[in-house]
Amino acid sequence: MAGRRFDLVIFGATGFTGQFVVDEVARVADEASGLKFAVAGRSMQKLQKVLQKSSQRTGETFHV
Repeated sequence: MAGRRFDLVIFGATGFTGQFVVDEVARVADEASGLKFAVAGRSMQKLQKVLQKSSQRTGETFHV
């Protein structure tokens, strides 16, 4: 949709299921798909850890 910054927002990304979802979305949301996603949670510090671990597992680079 026009005017939307992200196609998908993953809420609760620091929980067990949220971390799994982040990894899976990162795996399929490569540049060819054009899918842009964001993560949300209550703790910025925990979100940064989730993104760092997901980056190591998937080889993708995330921007905070």
